[in-house]
Amino acid sequence: MNRGAAAVALGLGLIAIGCGQGERPRSPDKPPAPHPPPSTAPATAPSISASGALPATEKPERPEAVLQTRTKASESLDAFLHSYFQSWSSGEMEAYRAHFHPQARIYVLRAGRIVSAQDLPEFAAEQERLVREAATPMRETLERYEVHEDVAAASVTAEWKLVKGAEVDRGVDRFTIIRGSSGSWQIVALVFYKRE
Repeated sequence: MNRGAAAVALGLGLIAIGCGQGERPRSPDKPPAPHPPPSTAPATAPSISASGALPATEKPERPEAVLQTRTKASESLDAFLHSYFQSWSSGEMEAYRAHFHPQARIYVLRAGRIVSAQDLPEFAAEQERLVREAATPMRETLERYEVHEDVAAASVTAEWKLVKGAEVDRGVDRFTIIRGSSGSWQIVALVFYKRE
């Protein structure tokens, strides 16, 4: 039975129980027990639609360790993110490139449109040239981030500040990061844009 059918069956079963269909037979000499008043009635299971979905206001319980949203990442992911920004700012391009999975894909957005979509070799070469040919040193710092993380992967939205001499830009990096077989983090997708 697929999930949708199971949810419908569960919903129908709950309806049947609520309508008295699932009650035990009573002896003929005993009257049925009165139902408790609404204020003291036990909590009922959430209603389930025919599609098997819970209503928008009801959410299923899930273990805390499955997926967590927080502004502070695990220690290893926090170190990874700071290392990412530090290696770019210091011009350590081999260390910077090592933050990416070999099959990573990088997208640049401008005004809601993709203006660049690159594989890692092309992106890394462009970043190396940009840092090498800069007229003034550039420093990109991580200002704040939000993380959705579990043991296998993380989704990170990071706000950054880029200082180029007297010019200051701010923007957002949206990362999809996996934990590789060695236990180290690797970026598999990056979407970034400058705040306009």
